[in-house]
Amino acid sequence: MKVEKTERCSMREEIEKLAEYTKKAYEKGYVGGSGGNSSVRFGGEVYITPTGIALDEVMADTLVRVRLKTGEVLSVNGGKPSKELPMHLAIYQARPDLNAIIHLHPVDCIAATLLLDEDELLPCYVPGHVKKIKRPPVEEYFPAGSPELAVNTMMLFEKNDCVFLKRHGIIAGGKDVRTAYLHCEDMIDASRIHLWLRGFGALNEERIQQLLK
Repeated sequence: MKVEKTERCSMREEIEKLAEYTKKAYEKGYVGGSGGNSSVRFGGEVYITPTGIALDEVMADTLVRVRLKTGEVLSVNGGKPSKELPMHLAIYQARPDLNAIIHLHPVDCIAATLLLDEDELLPCYVPGHVKKIKRPPVEEYFPAGSPELAVNTMMLFEKNDCVFLKRHGIIAGGKDVRTAYLHCEDMIDASRIHLWLRGFGALNEERIQQLLK
């Protein structure tokens, strides 16, 4: 019983952190309106933000509980689950080591990736970014909530914890909510630097490979 109580406490803490960090993302301007979504996974269940809600309105008790394998809705405290639910579920099934996913629409990231040529990665400027988020791929545009977005993002997450979504935003996963959120902040900072420097002063490929090792 003691172990079960500890697990319940831990689950509640992570759910509350999800609400806390999604509000923080909204307050910092990383997403606006009813855009963006986030989730946390516990075993065979996922708690995800409801559709049509602004992230600053998210509370622990408004998250929608669904079954990981099927997407079956188990509780509808805040309404229907986000339309990006298929993308979250696909990533969790591909990456059992990830327990939290945050998807935001930072304008800096959208602008920075639109400056890139096809198949070009965002230049690396800060060694710390390379160590923490490595080299996030830039996924081509797919409509929000589409099966194509879910499948293609899942495939990129097989080898990455962070992905830029062209004309859409960013998505990051982590072992917990805090890790996923910090990945998002690193992606945003990296994008801002690129908007300022446009490649000037970027790390060369040899240095990047050394950092990745």
